[in-house]
Amino acid sequence: MAKGAVIHCGGNVKNLDGGFWCLPTILNHVNHSMKIMTEETFGPIIPVMSFTTVEEAVKLANDTIYGLSAAVFAGYEAEALAIACQIKAGGISINDAGLTAFINEGEKNYFNFSGLGASRMGVDGIKRFLRKKAILNKVNSVISPWWFKS
Repeated sequence: MAKGAVIHCGGNVKNLDGGFWCLPTILNHVNHSMKIMTEETFGPIIPVMSFTTVEEAVKLANDTIYGLSAAVFAGYEAEALAIACQIKAGGISINDAGLTAFINEGEKNYFNFSGLGASRMGVDGIKRFLRKKAILNKVNSVISPWWFKS
């Protein structure tokens, strides 16, 4: 707010059950010099920034040290998919802001300084906590053709 952002709706913090909760908030009049546009926000806050060209939007989206997730809104699905392919993020929602957070089957990795590397969603999210081990047991006396003979 100090740099000119305007709360379009929401913005209130409530004390519920002993914790502080930020209500869903939409900000406009934001620009790329504001932390809200370049740092990860783990809360129900959506900053809306205008741009002139798709190329500019992609450049701004990729101008961060993070890369957890992104959202692309476009008039046509094909256009949104083409834009999403250019964004450096682990998960990208198309015409929705929350798909990457709420669909557990959507395996994703993280780019740059976001996350710990491997997916925490889907089957790979579980596999990352497993250690593979191979135990091989020869069960017959047949000599393998590649093994030396005594």
